[in-house]
Amino acid sequence: MLLTTEAGATIADATLKRLRTLQAFDRLGAGFAISARDLDLRGAGDLVGEAQAGHMKLIGTDLYQHLMAHALRAARGQAVDLWTPELHLELSGGLPEGWIPDLNVRLSLYARLARLPDGAALDAFEAELEDRFGHVPPEARDLLDIARIRAIARSVGIRRIDAGQAAIALTPRHSDQPVPTGLIEKNGRWLLAEAITDPAERVQRVRELLEEIE
Repeated sequence: MLLTTEAGATIADATLKRLRTLQAFDRLGAGFAISARDLDLRGAGDLVGEAQAGHMKLIGTDLYQHLMAHALRAARGQAVDLWTPELHLELSGGLPEGWIPDLNVRLSLYARLARLPDGAALDAFEAELEDRFGHVPPEARDLLDIARIRAIARSVGIRRIDAGQAAIALTPRHSDQPVPTGLIEKNGRWLLAEAITDPAERVQRVRELLEEIE
């Protein structure tokens, strides 16, 4: 397919972004990826209105839905408990620029990831990433592993995790939570004295401890 313009014509930035999307997603079956990118570019319409684009783009589709869900729960008289566990795992991850070149798309994905509530949502998010951008690289898998630990920690009431080479410390959100089997309580923290030098193995061990608490 060839697209041409008049000589000297200026192409708008939004048009260039859409053309780059077509160039990047040129494989068979890329229709979903192209439509998802278009949604990122133009913004989704109102959830409770007729507009198909525009207003929601100001804060992002996912944040709009996130705020709407909390507002609905508050309106029904349900508890809205917003907090995020603090993680010190000596492991970092990310969405590589070479995998997802567009900065705005990466930022929107980071924002979505930060608000995913549980493992099922994270699994669906990972499947979407692979479908849209191809094989998930190690840096992105590390990022998803960290997000899974954060989700599990929140579900079992762990507000802070410190994982070093000599020990792992879990800080419960409430002081009256029972100490799990195999851990020692000290100064309000649950300790596991276990030397694990490899950060990836240490993260896996943290996840196992949290799943045992569940």
